[in-house]
Amino acid sequence: IMPNVIKGLETREEIARKHGVKLLGLWSGAPDHVFFVLVEADSSLAIDLFLTEAAPFKQACKLTPVITAEELVKLGKEMMARG
Repeated sequence: IMPNVIKGLETREEIARKHGVKLLGLWSGAPDHVFFVLVEADSSLAIDLFLTEAAPFKQACKLTPVITAEELVKLGKEMMARG
């Protein structure tokens, strides 16, 4: 399995582009066998496809969508306008 993992990690940028994912960072918490990945993508499917190819081993993923502070302010103002 290790040769496939190394290949996936070495080609992570290419794999990300192939799936329409902008890879902003990838970190390993090696002692815990966990990865932290920061990406931009239009769908969770694109992220799933990227992850399963870049890290080709049995895994569980937790996706946490986030928005910028500017988007949060806009959302807050829209909510206030609706009452």
